[in-house]
Amino acid sequence: MKSHLKASRNENTLDAWAGYAVNADDAARLASLIEGLGPGALLKPVGSHAGNGEDPIFDLGGNVAEWVVTKDGAGKAVGGSADRPVDAKSSAAPRPDYVGFRIVAGDVK
Repeated sequence: MKSHLKASRNENTLDAWAGYAVNADDAARLASLIEGLGPGALLKPVGSHAGNGEDPIFDLGGNVAEWVVTKDGAGKAVGGSADRPVDAKSSAAPRPDYVGFRIVAGDVK
């Protein structure tokens, strides 16, 4: 599932904080401002945004980039986060305090 690509622009992403689709240059300029806020300052509580469509999964976009295992077994952060743009072409990596993984509990079809 490429849940990070289905994210709504109004979720907790850098794009939402800025009010527009942030490009890599803008993200670089905003990085020092975000750093000054302290670790995880832009994070919101889990469950702040309901799942998209029929998915019972919360916070599909933003807050933290998703930590995934690639085909070669390496780990990689993907998707937007509260401190990085949603743009999949961006090479900017989120800070470690803005990377997480998704835990799904209960019956998932």
